[in-house]
Amino acid sequence: MAAGEGLEFHLDKSYLLIRWMLTV
Repeated sequence: MAAGEGLEFHLDKSYLLIRWMLTV
């Protein structure tokens, strides 16, 4: 369960990073 939560957190972080790069 912890691994799943960690994965979702990583994906969310990557998603925000990609959106930031596209915005800039």
